[in-house]
Amino acid sequence: MSFPVALSNLPAGRSTLLWAGTSNTSWAGVPLPLDLTGAGLAGCFLRVRPTLALPVFNVTGTARVDLWIPDDASLVGTRLHLQGLVLDPLANAFGAVLSNAAECVVGAR
Repeated sequence: MSFPVALSNLPAGRSTLLWAGTSNTSWAGVPLPLDLTGAGLAGCFLRVRPTLALPVFNVTGTARVDLWIPDDASLVGTRLHLQGLVLDPLANAFGAVLSNAAECVVGAR
């Protein structure tokens, strides 16, 4: 089945990634959320362990992607955490910004 995801209020035309992961508590042994100000991303926090990075089309300031979730009963209850990253050279020293994060839970019909 597919699961539609939209990122909005983005700087139009900028390269955008959707990060997906199964944890929002730690990444490589580091607790999340992680303040990335020291890495040049002032005001940005990593909130998702980025297990998968998907490029998404962002022409008008809204990026949409359909995530495919296998129809597998063993996945019911799995939590998926999502966060966007937008390359924006004018935003800060690093040249990118992070979105807030979302959590999804796989269900069954």
